[in-house]
Amino acid sequence: MSGLTFEVVKSKSLMPAIRKAFQDYEVTAGIHQDAGNHGDSNESVAQVAAYNEYGTATAPERPAFRASFFKNRKKYIAMLVKIARSGMKGQKLRSSAFDSLGKVAQKDIEQSIARGGWVANALSTQISKGKGKQLINDPLIDTGQMIDSVGYKVKKK
Repeated sequence: MSGLTFEVVKSKSLMPAIRKAFQDYEVTAGIHQDAGNHGDSNESVAQVAAYNEYGTATAPERPAFRASFFKNRKKYIAMLVKIARSGMKGQKLRSSAFDSLGKVAQKDIEQSIARGGWVANALSTQISKGKGKQLINDPLIDTGQMIDSVGYKVKKK
Protein backbone atom coordinates (compact mmCIF):
# COMPACT_ATOMS: atom_id res chain seq x y z
CA MET A 1 0.00 0.00 0.00
CA SER A 2 1.48 3.29 -0.99
CA GLY A 3 0.93 6.40 1.00
CA LEU A 4 2.01 9.91 1.53
CA THR A 5 4.83 10.46 3.99
CA PHE A 6 6.12 13.64 5.52
CA GLU A 7 9.62 14.18 6.69
CA VAL A 8 10.38 16.74 9.35
CA VAL A 9 13.49 18.59 8.32
CA LYS A 10 15.28 21.21 10.37
CA SER A 11 14.59 24.46 8.59
CA LYS A 12 17.02 27.31 8.26
CA SER A 13 14.12 29.72 7.86
CA LEU A 14 14.55 33.06 9.55
CA MET A 15 10.81 33.53 9.98
CA PRO A 16 10.68 32.25 13.58
CA ALA A 17 13.46 34.67 14.56
CA ILE A 18 11.74 37.56 12.78
CA ARG A 19 8.41 36.71 14.40
CA LYS A 20 10.09 36.61 17.81
CA ALA A 21 11.80 39.97 17.21
CA PHE A 22 8.46 41.57 16.33
CA GLN A 23 6.97 40.07 19.49
CA ASP A 24 9.93 41.27 21.56
CA TYR A 25 9.50 44.95 20.70
CA GLU A 26 6.62 47.34 21.21
CA VAL A 27 6.45 50.77 19.60
CA THR A 28 3.97 53.33 20.87
CA ALA A 29 3.51 56.87 19.60
CA GLY A 30 1.22 59.53 20.97
CA ILE A 31 0.83 61.34 24.24
CA HIS A 32 1.89 59.02 27.01
CA GLN A 33 0.52 59.16 30.54
CA ASP A 34 3.85 60.51 31.87
CA ALA A 35 3.56 63.72 29.76
CA GLY A 36 2.42 65.72 32.80
CA ASN A 37 -0.60 67.92 33.46
CA HIS A 38 -2.36 70.09 30.93
CA GLY A 39 -1.78 73.75 31.74
CA ASP A 40 -2.74 74.59 35.29
CA SER A 41 -5.41 71.90 35.48
CA ASN A 42 -5.42 68.63 37.35
CA GLU A 43 -6.05 66.80 34.07
CA SER A 44 -3.13 65.11 32.38
CA VAL A 45 -2.21 66.09 28.83
CA ALA A 46 -3.00 62.49 27.85
CA GLN A 47 -6.51 62.79 29.31
CA VAL A 48 -7.20 66.09 27.52
CA ALA A 49 -5.92 64.50 24.29
CA ALA A 50 -8.34 61.60 24.84
CA TYR A 51 -11.22 64.06 25.36
CA ASN A 52 -10.34 65.72 22.05
CA GLU A 53 -9.80 62.43 20.23
CA TYR A 54 -13.03 60.72 21.29
CA GLY A 55 -15.19 63.64 22.36
CA THR A 56 -17.21 64.06 25.53
CA ALA A 57 -20.89 64.49 26.32
CA THR A 58 -20.56 68.18 25.42
CA ALA A 59 -17.69 68.25 22.90
CA PRO A 60 -17.42 66.58 19.49
CA GLU A 61 -14.66 64.18 18.48
CA ARG A 62 -11.50 65.76 17.06
CA PRO A 63 -9.53 62.67 16.04
CA ALA A 64 -5.96 63.82 15.33
CA PHE A 65 -4.40 60.50 16.37
CA ARG A 66 -6.73 58.19 14.46
CA ALA A 67 -6.65 60.51 11.45
CA SER A 68 -2.86 60.39 11.46
CA PHE A 69 -2.78 56.61 11.71
CA PHE A 70 -5.29 56.04 8.92
CA LYS A 71 -3.61 58.58 6.65
CA ASN A 72 -0.15 57.04 7.17
CA ARG A 73 -0.84 53.34 7.74
CA LYS A 74 0.55 52.28 4.35
CA LYS A 75 3.79 54.09 5.20
CA TYR A 76 3.99 52.27 8.54
CA ILE A 77 3.32 48.91 6.89
CA ALA A 78 6.09 49.61 4.37
CA MET A 79 8.48 50.42 7.22
CA LEU A 80 7.57 47.18 9.01
CA VAL A 81 8.09 45.23 5.78
CA LYS A 82 11.53 46.83 5.45
CA ILE A 83 12.38 45.78 9.01
CA ALA A 84 11.19 42.23 8.28
CA ARG A 85 13.23 42.08 5.05
CA SER A 86 16.38 43.07 6.89
CA GLY A 87 15.61 40.25 9.32
CA MET A 88 15.20 37.83 6.42
CA LYS A 89 18.67 38.78 5.26
CA GLY A 90 19.93 37.52 8.58
CA GLN A 91 20.36 40.89 10.26
CA LYS A 92 19.52 40.89 13.94
CA LEU A 93 16.55 43.13 14.59
CA ARG A 94 17.40 45.81 17.12
CA SER A 95 15.43 48.52 18.86
CA SER A 96 16.96 51.10 16.49
CA ALA A 97 14.98 49.54 13.63
CA PHE A 98 11.78 50.19 15.55
CA ASP A 99 13.06 53.56 16.73
CA SER A 100 12.77 54.98 13.21
CA LEU A 101 9.13 53.88 13.02
CA GLY A 102 8.41 55.65 16.31
CA LYS A 103 10.07 58.87 15.13
CA VAL A 104 8.05 58.92 11.91
CA ALA A 105 4.78 58.22 13.73
CA GLN A 106 5.53 60.98 16.26
CA LYS A 107 6.13 63.52 13.48
CA ASP A 108 2.94 62.45 11.70
CA ILE A 109 0.85 62.90 14.86
CA GLU A 110 2.38 66.32 15.52
CA GLN A 111 1.49 67.38 11.98
CA SER A 112 -2.03 66.03 12.37
CA ILE A 113 -2.57 68.08 15.53
CA ALA A 114 -1.09 71.21 13.90
CA ARG A 115 -3.12 70.77 10.73
CA GLY A 116 -6.34 70.63 12.67
CA GLY A 117 -9.26 70.12 10.37
CA TRP A 118 -11.43 70.10 13.46
CA VAL A 119 -15.16 69.74 13.44
CA ALA A 120 -17.34 72.59 14.60
CA ASN A 121 -17.56 73.31 18.30
CA ALA A 122 -20.60 72.09 20.17
CA LEU A 123 -23.44 74.62 20.29
CA SER A 124 -22.95 75.04 24.04
CA THR A 125 -19.28 75.94 23.43
CA GLN A 126 -20.21 78.43 20.72
CA ILE A 127 -22.69 80.09 23.10
CA SER A 128 -20.14 80.13 25.91
CA LYS A 129 -17.44 81.68 23.69
CA GLY A 130 -19.93 84.34 22.61
CA LYS A 131 -20.90 85.01 26.22
CA GLY A 132 -24.52 84.26 25.32
CA LYS A 133 -24.75 87.22 22.93
CA GLN A 134 -23.55 85.55 19.74
CA LEU A 135 -22.35 82.20 18.43
CA ILE A 136 -18.58 81.96 18.11
CA ASN A 137 -17.20 78.88 16.43
CA ASP A 138 -13.47 79.53 16.71
CA PRO A 139 -11.40 76.36 16.36
CA LEU A 140 -9.45 74.94 19.23
CA ILE A 141 -6.13 76.65 19.72
CA ASP A 142 -3.21 74.46 20.68
CA THR A 143 -0.93 76.33 23.04
CA GLY A 144 1.87 74.06 21.90
CA GLN A 145 1.64 71.82 24.93
CA MET A 146 -0.32 69.12 23.08
CA ILE A 147 2.17 68.96 20.19
CA ASP A 148 5.15 69.24 22.54
CA SER A 149 3.78 66.30 24.55
CA VAL A 150 3.71 63.89 21.61
CA GLY A 151 6.43 61.29 21.82
CA TYR A 152 7.23 57.69 21.09
CA LYS A 153 8.63 54.79 23.06
CA VAL A 154 10.28 51.56 21.99
CA LYS A 155 10.02 48.93 24.65
CA LYS A 156 11.69 45.55 24.68
CA LYS A 157 9.29 43.12 26.27
